[in-house]
Amino acid sequence: MLILLLLSTVVAATRADDLVLTLLAGSESHVAGQTVRVEIVALNPGAFDAAFAMELTPLRGTLAIDEQHQPVRLTPVQSPPVVVPAGGFAVRRYELTLPAGLTGDAVLTVERDDAPPLRTVLSVAAAAAPLANATTGERRDVKKQDAVALSPLERLASATPASSSLARNFSGRFLPNQPIYFVYGDSEQAAKFQFSFDYRLATITTNSVTRPRTDTVRIGYTQRSVWDLDGDSSPFYDTSYMPEVAFNRDMPVPENPSRWFTWLGWRAAVQHESNGREGDDSRSLNTVYFRPRFVVGTLGEWAFVVLPELQLYLGESEENTDIEDYRGHGKLRLYFGHNKGPSVQLTAWAGKDLEHGTWQLDLAVPTRVRWLNLETYFYAQYFNGYGESLRDYRRRSDALRAGIALVR
Repeated sequence: MLILLLLSTVVAATRADDLVLTLLAGSESHVAGQTVRVEIVALNPGAFDAAFAMELTPLRGTLAIDEQHQPVRLTPVQSPPVVVPAGGFAVRRYELTLPAGLTGDAVLTVERDDAPPLRTVLSVAAAAAPLANATTGERRDVKKQDAVALSPLERLASATPASSSLARNFSGRFLPNQPIYFVYGDSEQAAKFQFSFDYRLATITTNSVTRPRTDTVRIGYTQRSVWDLDGDSSPFYDTSYMPEVAFNRDMPVPENPSRWFTWLGWRAAVQHESNGREGDDSRSLNTVYFRPRFVVGTLGEWAFVVLPELQLYLGESEENTDIEDYRGHGKLRLYFGHNKGPSVQLTAWAGKDLEHGTWQLDLAVPTRVRWLNLETYFYAQYFNGYGESLRDYRRRSDALRAGIALVR
């Protein structure tokens, strides 16, 4: 797996997430010689958080009226955000001093490296007072505006958390993988929980005229535990640790979103699974799987998502030589639900020769508490079959549990 990880960093090219940047200035008339404020707004139309990649230092710009071109310096007026949330926006504010003697509709241009420049227009009138007074008066006006009335954009931007100015990771690269939940029930191992995520290591975009697509190389990790929460000292009965290296191919949103069939893409991965134990309870295996996915129904509405999976074993583990008899070589996931409503997922598999059948049913219902700004899922899960834990893959069990989920 380490070799695959190193190779993936060499062969895959990374690219920045696309943001839509706009340079804005107030519609009011400004006075030559005064200090004015402009804003760079970054819109993120994507599904993941993205980095606001522009430098945090002052920017160089040019003001042009007819044949006159005057260089200006745009200075940040606050600690600027470095992260733009998915589907949201972020604002960076700058101040610049208008050159004396410049009047008319001035085009402000801010150059960017390897990207189109940003432009806006400022209406500049001749100064009616000495420069020093005009500059001082404008600064008082800006402060008064901050204290009394903010524009709608400034009001929204003022709610941006200060922590967004601190880059702690490569924004937008952590993605959901399998469901994340905690459930509890009246069974031998009362509690069960799972967390899972992907880290997008690299992105390769193919801009085909007929069928553009996005390929990503990912590092994934899933951990699932069954917990004897009601037992003495509440021990963990068994935990499966599942790191993987995956290649995802994601197809774009179709031009006709109302069509009844949508091909979503596929995922191929090398996965290791073990329970971290020693002796007779030790379990481990290495697999390669291929998982296509498609939707039957209308995207964004009620629809079936179908995820068949083919699985092959790498090598043979001495601790569980007969695991193929219970897990077989594939799974089938059938998901039915609505983006804004409840969903049901059926996961089924069988061992070699279609023996030792197993199935799991997951129900997720969105739960929102507006006054707490809380969004989660009520989650219920029923398991019936073999190997709810890797330690007991030969033992048949059934369990009904309920709780909450963060990702379904």
